Amino acid sequence: MKRLAYICVFYILTTLGGVAVWGQPSQTGSDPFAGEDRLQRDALVRAVLDRNPSLEAALRGWEAARQREPEVSSLDDPVLSYGFAPLSIGSDNVRYGQRIQLTQRFPYPGRLGLRGEIARAEAEAAGYDYQAMRLQLATMASLLFDDYYFVQRSLEINAEHGQLLGEFQRIATVRYTAGLGAQQDPIQAEVEAAHVLHQDIILQTNRGILVAQINALLHRLPTEHLPPPPMALDPPRAPREEEPYSD
Repeated sequence: MKRLAYICVFYILTTLGGVAVWGQPSQTGSDPFAGEDRLQRDALVRAVLDRNPSLEAALRGWEAARQREPEVSSLDDPVLSYGFAPLSIGSDNVRYGQRIQLTQRFPYPGRLGLRGEIARAEAEAAGYDYQAMRLQLATMASLLFDDYYFVQRSLEINAEHGQLLGEFQRIATVRYTAGLGAQQDPIQAEVEAAHVLHQDIILQTNRGILVAQINALLHRLPTEHLPPPPMALDPPRAPREEEPYSD
């Protein structure tokens, strides 16, 4: 259920984020992994957070909300007005008529403080929304990284399995030709080799889908190159307060 929820958020953030992800080149700069021979989890998460326009918009909305409190909790600007009587200009019977007025609106006692509290609460809510979006994006990137690592290792294991089956099939054929083995041995090896080939096609397809999903989070073309995952994963650790996912 959690994975389904992250997938739903993934499509919302990538399709409603203000940019067309699929079929459009990246507008956020050069390849974030240029020169890297392996894709690391922290680097992927940082790149996703740096290149997501929805997150940038949420940050700007939070900053704008924080600026509203002093604005709404202050008195309105005073109004200076000037008026005159046109018929009094140049008249010998009446004095020149004019009026200068300075007005200031005073709200009902307590309303300014209430407005400030509402603006402060709205700013806090915007901040929580921003942090929640960061966490969702970081979690999706981390989950996709795990899947990417898993499918890459599965491809390597499947390839080794295929090599062993090929050697077994060669030996079984030689033994059958020499009358030392059963006929079903090379046939069984050939069937197993076909299964390995089928599994390789499935894994290659899954890998292409994962690369496209990761590139979507990075707002790149789905076919852009990604470095392979590392050969082994580091033990999990709790990120520090400022690293790797916070400003």
